[in-house]
Amino acid sequence: MPWTYTYADNRFGGAHIISENMLQMMQDGGHRRAEDVEPEIAAQVAKGWPEAATRKFIEALCNGGVTKAEAEQILLERDKPTDATGWVSVENNVKARHFRNVWHIVDGAIEVDMPNARGEHMNTIRKTRNKKLAELDVDYMRAVESGDTDAQDTIKTNKQTLRDIPQTFDLNTDNDTPEELLEKWPSELS
Repeated sequence: MPWTYTYADNRFGGAHIISENMLQMMQDGGHRRAEDVEPEIAAQVAKGWPEAATRKFIEALCNGGVTKAEAEQILLERDKPTDATGWVSVENNVKARHFRNVWHIVDGAIEVDMPNARGEHMNTIRKTRNKKLAELDVDYMRAVESGDTDAQDTIKTNKQTLRDIPQTFDLNTDNDTPEELLEKWPSELS
């Protein structure tokens, strides 16, 4: 399941994926010998891992007996950066990751600030449009060089249509979710 760490300044960390295999190993135990527990804890702490969470992790690998939820918590606590304040699941927000810059936490879950997500999506549309405009510039110059005035007029019209997209393409209706917003794309750029 993917998680991300949270910070006091409302930033989010990178995605943290917890392996189902590791969770199962912690639940089952038997993956570390009892005599290896203390030396391994000492070695991991020396590398900068937090001692309490590392102890829980290694002991779970040795003894098992933790639930899946407990194993997740142990791993999240062990791997949490020192300046992180917590973590939140992004499992239900896979498509929302596109709008990561406008996430905020509401009742312990990630929500996408949809007005700002619309702005982010329009910026993506603008970048694609600008590439298309640059391609049309080349086509226009070729039409000028060959004296093809019909092609020049067609290209001028197409370029104006592309320039008008930010004013004419509606991102404010029929997109109450990140998934719906991602589906909205100008046909001129398809």
